[in-house]
Amino acid sequence: MRDPARSIPRGTLAAVFVTALIYSAQAIFLGGAVSRENLVHTELVMSDIAILPVFIAAGVIAATMSSALGSMMGAPRILQSMARDRVLPQLEQLGVRSGKNQEPRRAIIVTFLISQAGIMAADLNTIAPLITMAFLVTYGLLNLATFYESITKNPSYRPQFRFCHWTTSLAGAVGCGVMMLLIDWGWALSAVALVGVLYWYLSRTAPVNQWGNLQSGYWFERTRQNLIKLENELYHPKNWRPFVLALSGQGFTRPHLVVFGAWLTAETGVLTLGQVISGNLDDRLERSLSQEKILRSMIRERELAAFPSVVVAADYVAGIEALVQCQGLGSLRPNVVLLGCPLTIERMCVFGNLLRNLQSLGRSAVVLRRTDEPVNDWAAPAGPIDVWWRGRANGELMILLSHLILQHPLWQGRRLRLLRVVESEAGTEEVRSHLERLLREARIQATTKVVVASDAAAAIQTTSRDAAFVFLGIQPPEVGCEGEFFSRMELLVGRLQRVAFVQSAGGVRLES
Repeated sequence: MRDPARSIPRGTLAAVFVTALIYSAQAIFLGGAVSRENLVHTELVMSDIAILPVFIAAGVIAATMSSALGSMMGAPRILQSMARDRVLPQLEQLGVRSGKNQEPRRAIIVTFLISQAGIMAADLNTIAPLITMAFLVTYGLLNLATFYESITKNPSYRPQFRFCHWTTSLAGAVGCGVMMLLIDWGWALSAVALVGVLYWYLSRTAPVNQWGNLQSGYWFERTRQNLIKLENELYHPKNWRPFVLALSGQGFTRPHLVVFGAWLTAETGVLTLGQVISGNLDDRLERSLSQEKILRSMIRERELAAFPSVVVAADYVAGIEALVQCQGLGSLRPNVVLLGCPLTIERMCVFGNLLRNLQSLGRSAVVLRRTDEPVNDWAAPAGPIDVWWRGRANGELMILLSHLILQHPLWQGRRLRLLRVVESEAGTEEVRSHLERLLREARIQATTKVVVASDAAAAIQTTSRDAAFVFLGIQPPEVGCEGEFFSRMELLVGRLQRVAFVQSAGGVRLES
């Protein structure tokens, strides 16, 4: 053939059309020439009414031999290809090629034995449904695969057949399923169950292949469409979700930030583990690739729902700013930056500048100060979560983040406390009523407490000494006031071991 890609589809369609025409005409003519009883009970009714019955026998023999030879030529090669692709590692020995033409001799022997087992059954009516189901499942899955390739617009799917469309593929898949049920619903369900078991097994063994993954194309297209829809949707503060950028340190050196970020985003948000490498890109490129590989490995080992991101920048602050501005797609960008808290005053100048820049960029910041050394980083500390209320500026975000942490399975059964310090007894009931109304409108389960004290720092340290985490609101320091800011933070927390300072950029509404 000069053009097989064009001639084979045309020949196949022509053969199918002619065969369908012959079979349809045969059904009509037999219905008019033979009684219903003979059609039901006589298997070779064609021979009984034919002028030359020998031609009927010859046709049956020719069709049988043609199908048998076609199967014997095709099935062993399919079996050999499956073995060579290691779809089923147990069949690896069948992938051996023999002779000059690399024939699948071992696969031919196995195919022959399977065929003989079918012949030994000596009951065509028992074997026929099995064979039919196998063919229909194959054709149905092939149509289903082309349907998914079409609707996901996979660039590598480039059929040369002119009339290939997702509607024809879907119609073919549905038609195969309907025919299976009409022929024998029991065998049809068994075939579907077998395909499901094979899919489950192959998805667990995850064989290395070179032909791509249909599922990844499907998820990519779904993600693309959803991102476009999300971009076109009007944002509302009630729909706020945490997109946390956690600065995990080089080589996972800050596990407490990773764990805290995972608690915040469990089943509700997105977690990105960011890392900044200071230096020149040409000198640090190889190291950045290595660190990203380490992050991916750690994410897999700990089964985290997170994404790695490593950047090279001239300095640490510039790197964080680059991460914050460039991470994400469209409107799906980090809205919370999770940082470690500097424990020395020397680092506070850089840290204060970073807080101011994050505020300018419209990103909230959570500064985690944890001085204890847990045996298990993932174990939730004992005690309630305390949120110290000083107003809506940071308070709404603190309550929402605390509520999200308590949704994590490791935090089930823990309490949330909303607290506030007042200097005198006057107005305590009004403050308590305000806090309770706030929680009631937000539909968040928590207890309230108003602490009367002239020294807010002492009251916080005394009341929250047994808390699992303490949430406190902060504002970025003025330029040149970083030392005073650090001293105030240290005075406020004292010996509290687990404190989360929250600087909110807004965009959150607590009322549901």
